[in-house]
Amino acid sequence: PGSPYTRGQGCLKPPAQVVRLSILVMWLLLAYIRQNLTHRGSVSESAAELAEKVRAGIVELQPLTADHAQLVQLEDFCLSFCRHFFGPSFINEGGTVKLALSGSNLEVKTVCIALVMAVPLLKSATKIEFDLEGTSIRDADIADLIEFLPSTTESFEVNLAGTQVGDVGIVQLAQSLPVDLRSLEAGFNSTLITDKGLAVLAQHLPQNLLSFEAILYNTQVGDRGVTALAKKLPPTLANFRAGLYKTLVGDEGVIAIAQNLPAQLQIFRIELAGTKVTDLGASALAEHLPDKIVKFEANVSGTKVSAEVKALLKEASSFPAYRGRASKDAGAVTEVEEPPTYCCRLVPFFGP
Repeated sequence: PGSPYTRGQGCLKPPAQVVRLSILVMWLLLAYIRQNLTHRGSVSESAAELAEKVRAGIVELQPLTADHAQLVQLEDFCLSFCRHFFGPSFINEGGTVKLALSGSNLEVKTVCIALVMAVPLLKSATKIEFDLEGTSIRDADIADLIEFLPSTTESFEVNLAGTQVGDVGIVQLAQSLPVDLRSLEAGFNSTLITDKGLAVLAQHLPQNLLSFEAILYNTQVGDRGVTALAKKLPPTLANFRAGLYKTLVGDEGVIAIAQNLPAQLQIFRIELAGTKVTDLGASALAEHLPDKIVKFEANVSGTKVSAEVKALLKEASSFPAYRGRASKDAGAVTEVEEPPTYCCRLVPFFGP
């Protein structure tokens, strides 16, 4: 519902006046591409023409078969199509495919239709990034979008900040995560996610994750969801960031995180500004740091944490003074101004 591309069924039937283009029977197109492989201008012009027709709703694309998706002859055409259709919002370089639609006026249903042509590119990528901050995407669209995430993806970054996506969409996303994923950055700040959605995400976290960043600023997530997440943290994690600024979390959730930090963890960042955490939860963070930690950062500004415990956290993050650890890149506890509502990118820890 709400999208022309549904799981297992392809796109919904368009109006009668819309001309269908089935990629399943595109041998004529492939023949044309083969004929013009040495004339990239011709391929580009053909891709641009198709992109304009899809945008105008004159042409509708059907899913590629597995055989078509692997055709080398099709990759140049697909890349040219995506660049014409998405413009600078589509980036394909260094094994990374990024779709940055923040601020775009493209409708999600149109994006899903056009992404059919990105399948060959997505399959060869090791990292996929979907930046959908502030777009019109909703729960009903997530299943359609996540269909394009290959099972071979090693790194996945999704930014849904400021959207109307809630637990239903988060559950669909969680259930579709590749089992061999190594890195996951999930930007759910200012969405409708609650403890229920976070708990399901926790249950479906790939157990070989090396890096996990959960950005949950300004949401209704509380102790229940954070505790569920803490208990399911993969034992292989080397980097973990918990962005809990202005959530409902308190000591119970923070203590759960502290007591369940993986032994292999080396970098740990937690943002608790504007939460209900007190000395009890904050001190637990310093007391339960794994032995392999080389970088620890905690932000407890705007909370009831005392100056004494803040000093303890600062000591815990100052190496080698604390518990004999050493690191040139040690973090620090800092009082900062409130970050903006949306924040999902990999940025300096205490900045927007």
